[in-house]
Amino acid sequence: MPFPEGPHHTAPGYCSMKNNKCKIAYTSLIIAHLLSGCTLKLTTDLSKVIGVENPQQLMASSEAQQIATRIGEGMGTKIMEGEILAEDMGKGLGEVFLKPEQVDLITDPISLDLIEKSGTAAMRAGKLREAIHSFKRTKNLARLEEIALILFDQGNAEEAADLHQYLIDHAWPLRAPYLVAHHVEQQGLATISTAYLKEIDPQHYNAHYTRRGHTILDAISLNEDFVRNNTISKQDMINKLKTSPVIMLADAYFDTQQHDFFLEIFNALYHKDLHIGLEQELERLKDNRMAAEKLHYLPMLRFIEEKGASTFIHGPLPGTNTANPEAVDFFQWDSALAATVSDLVNKNKQVLLIVGSTHASTDHLPFIIEERSAINPVLVVQSPLNMHAEQWFKKHEATRKRLAAWGAGDGSVITIDNDFYLNTPLSSNDYKHYIELFALEPLSTAR
Repeated sequence: MPFPEGPHHTAPGYCSMKNNKCKIAYTSLIIAHLLSGCTLKLTTDLSKVIGVENPQQLMASSEAQQIATRIGEGMGTKIMEGEILAEDMGKGLGEVFLKPEQVDLITDPISLDLIEKSGTAAMRAGKLREAIHSFKRTKNLARLEEIALILFDQGNAEEAADLHQYLIDHAWPLRAPYLVAHHVEQQGLATISTAYLKEIDPQHYNAHYTRRGHTILDAISLNEDFVRNNTISKQDMINKLKTSPVIMLADAYFDTQQHDFFLEIFNALYHKDLHIGLEQELERLKDNRMAAEKLHYLPMLRFIEEKGASTFIHGPLPGTNTANPEAVDFFQWDSALAATVSDLVNKNKQVLLIVGSTHASTDHLPFIIEERSAINPVLVVQSPLNMHAEQWFKKHEATRKRLAAWGAGDGSVITIDNDFYLNTPLSSNDYKHYIELFALEPLSTAR
């Protein structure tokens, strides 16, 4: 492509009043019933979410206690003073008399993680309709896409098609079947028996390469609990990168702040066995000092030269019309690069790749490298991958502000599997300078 381009219970019928957690669960659930004025369908509603039918097991479960905790949190620091009578709470629980209890302030609210875990368990058990219900609630479209593939593999094409339509209606860019199948089997969610669903068709691979892309954010249900539980510092990320055999830096080309951080990574990781992979057009910037300086590539190129770092160049076959993306054999490009990476890793070298954001889409180069070398490369992303120019700033800024409010600010990194997402702002001026440098105005509005 051209450069501008994660009990305790007693006899049946009641829960031991010696178990404080269980008392809190009963207490909070009953209060919720009394305050809301609605019917408490304890074992029908909760059992669907948690997947436990037995009433005693349900009330002794950590999930029920978490739910009670959440309810308690919303009621303040003192939940119960007085006597509450709970009779026949459903499905043979029997009569329960609770003594007055003082309940402490709750500080650990329930999260969507409970429903996610329930849905994943249902998938592994083959209860796909239950799983669909769970993931529609959490808006985990990646999981729903995986269920659609499982349904199709099982011969249930009609339900698979309905689920695909649901995904399309919710603006989900359907991923390549081989990537989805890989995730399904890698996580032990199901076994895909249809061979062609797991194979790459080079022609299809090339045809769709530049039209759609998938970010590391597509693999998760992006919610506040996940972000807060998976946010680390930049330094923690760099420490993890030091032990990673293959690192991919996803380059948006115009993002100067991104290039400054690339240099930080170079400085932190450099050693004699580090090999740096550069795209052909980045190598050519050595002869275009003005562009290299404006895009903040020049310090990186100087670093490589001064250190005498080992580099290798990757790109399309010689003679390819790189001005026309449809003429590029991306499958051959990615396959050749994956072979080079595999050879270097087998020689105990660490590989650091700077690749265009299109190549960094999860169903492109990262997948090919893992398939060829059995190594899942670490991906470092700072900007959105493969979005149309008109989407970049509006959509990215909305997401950035939401993530920052959840604790993932400019100096932080979100960890997703073994990848990293830096929540940094984009500059419209950077983009403007970029398209002017390479006369890309027609391309920037083409899609």
